[in-house]
Amino acid sequence: MGLFRSSMRQEDERQYKDRELFKRFIDRIAPYRKNIMLIALFIVFQAIAAITAPLLVGFVTDELIRATPRYVLTIIASVGFLLLYLLNWGAFSMQQVQSGKYVPYFLEDLRLDLFTKLQEQDMTFFDEHMSGKLNSIVVNDTLDFSNTAVLISNTVGSLVIGVGTLGILFYFNYILALITLAAIPVLFLLMFALRNLAKRVSKSYREAIGSVNSAMVEAIEGIQISKSFGQEINVAHQFEEINENYFRAWMR
Repeated sequence: MGLFRSSMRQEDERQYKDRELFKRFIDRIAPYRKNIMLIALFIVFQAIAAITAPLLVGFVTDELIRATPRYVLTIIASVGFLLLYLLNWGAFSMQQVQSGKYVPYFLEDLRLDLFTKLQEQDMTFFDEHMSGKLNSIVVNDTLDFSNTAVLISNTVGSLVIGVGTLGILFYFNYILALITLAAIPVLFLLMFALRNLAKRVSKSYREAIGSVNSAMVEAIEGIQISKSFGQEINVAHQFEEINENYFRAWMR
């Protein structure tokens, strides 16, 4: 790879167990637990609205096709449907507000800690790690890390919707609910089977981003040298190959 050979190198990385990584994640987001709990609460409100709204629509539809509709109940259900959508909108807005109070400050603290750690390293560390790849970790990886807590909160909302929908299904048709329930273990097995694949693909994608950033930084910093020796075309071909590797990793 010539100029960018070191940027594509697989460095030796320390391996951590999932339990240790999860503990570190919890410790890192602990100062923002209030914001994260509020985000989860507002997502639960949205889930409740998403579960209840179709029931009200079904009730209103059933009433209107009756020979003698109960208009008072129909109006009440319609108003309730409108209130649920207002609740959903309000909960979503407050969720975004809390995300705005959590994500920027979390990113600021995390990036400052990373930058402080980088300053503590000796020159050997920077000889072995390209500046572009370090920049990718500080800028891109930290952003993905901060979004993980929000994704966990979204998962809580999805679980509430799933449990609520399953309860309603048991109420209307327990046989269909049991059939649905029997498929859940299969989904969990499939999820765990795909977990390692997802981790490998995600790691490959992050490494590809780091390689592109590293190659870009090295190309710009060495532009005078490459021009002096007439290596612009060679450098462009090398960067094109790195960019192609990133494209393939992204398409996975």
